[in-house]
This record gives sequence, structure tokens and C-alpha cells, in this order.
Amino acid sequence: TVRAQVPAQPATNSADGTPSGSMGISGAMGGADLSPTDQAALLQNPAVAYQIAQNPLLAASLLQHARAAASMVACTPSIDPDVQDLADHYGLDERITKQLDDEMKKRPVTFEGDLLALWDILKDARSPAGLLQVKIAEMQANTFIGQPTMDKDVKELQRKYKLDDQATRKLAEVLQRRTETREQDIELLHRHLETSNKPSARVMMVLGKLKPEDPLPEADKRIAPGSYLDKLEREKERKDNDRDRGVTGGAAIATAGRVAVTDGGHVAAT
Repeated sequence: TVRAQVPAQPATNSADGTPSGSMGISGAMGGADLSPTDQAALLQNPAVAYQIAQNPLLAASLLQHARAAASMVACTPSIDPDVQDLADHYGLDERITKQLDDEMKKRPVTFEGDLLALWDILKDARSPAGLLQVKIAEMQANTFIGQPTMDKDVKELQRKYKLDDQATRKLAEVLQRRTETREQDIELLHRHLETSNKPSARVMMVLGKLKPEDPLPEADKRIAPGSYLDKLEREKERKDNDRDRGVTGGAAIATAGRVAVTDGGHVAAT
């Protein structure tokens, strides 16, 4: 009967944590130019120690792979937890999440305010990823405004034309950047919005792709039904009609007071 030759497995660990017989293995690893620390790390696994005993050159290869893996982990930058929360909430992919993280890390002074602004900007967006890409481009161009100033002019436009939050924010961002033409811009924006029956959409259309150096386009002079001016005109007509009815009614009453019936049955003015 021929018995199969089973390779002897390394003995159990000795008191110092290295497998028994590792002295011979360590000697075999000497040609691999490994430090004592690296040798001990590899020999902690009995199966690895056995393979090294059979093939000493394997030690260098195993250590090289281990070092490469550790290096990749160490070199991979972690995404800021607050940025990751935003990405998870809006279902952003890894690429745009990393782009945002890279830009936010360049803005440590305004990091918190910028991130809060992004939460506010994206909450009503139809495509959060698409809008965020625009905002990242603004950060790269150094034109992104985290928390724009809601001054009295912006608040007046919002109140008068009932602008939504997204349009109001866009309005504030643009006016904050265009200080030299601010007064003319506000006057022209009034002309745009007073004739529109969708003022929030008009703000986004007019200002959405406007470059800082571009002038605002001229406003449409046609008054849309339901617009601010249309409502003013209808209110004026209603008041005029009420006044006319009041005058007519008063004249009829006055006339009735001057009419009398004569003895012969004829009607005569008194």
C-alpha cells in the first residue's frame, strides 16, 4: 500500500507569536530583502508561512501586493461626511460627488455657508445633479455665491410679483454680482415681470444663462393675461364701472325727485 505524502503543516504559534520552525522560514526569506517586521507580518498566517517555506521568492511578491493595497487605501481621499450626506440625499453619483468635494475643500472659509446654500438650491430642483453641475462650474469660475443678500430691492420684487424661492435666490445672486448696472437691471426687471403671467419662470429664463458682462434683454411690451399690469388694468376698469354706475344711479334718483303728475294726468317736471 502506497501512502500519500502529505506536506507537513507549520506547527502552532510559539510564545512570541511566530509559527514554530519559522527560523528556517525566516532564513529562506533572507534573500527577499525583507525587514524583521515585514517577515513577522507575513508569518502570522500559517498558510502563508507554509507557502513561503516552499517558495521563498513568494514572500517579496506577497509583501509587494500588500504594500500596494495599503498605499491605495492611504492615498484615496475620503469624501467629507457633510458632502456625502448631500450626495446620498439627492442620489448623486461618485463622479459629481468627488467634484463637489474637491471644490468644497478649496473653500474652507465659506464651506458651511456654501453647503447650506446648496441644500437650499437643490431642494426644488427637477434635476439636482444637473443644477449642481452648474454650481460646481460657478465655484470653479469663482462666481458662486453661497448665501446671497436679500436686500430691500430683492424683497420688493419678490413681494410685488410673488416670486418663488428659487427665482428670488437667482435674482439676488445676479444683482449681487452686477453692482455697476444694478439700478438699470432692477428697472428693466420690473418691465419684464409686470407683463408676465409667470414671473418666476421669466426670472429664470432671463437670468439663467446671463453672463456678468451681458446686458439684460429688452422686455416684451405685450401684456399677458393674468400678469401684474393686466390685473391693475382690470381693477381700474372695475372701479371705473362702479363709479359710472354710481353716477347713473344718482342721476336717476335726482330726476325722479323732480317729476310730478298734473291734475290732467300728464307727467311734468317740478
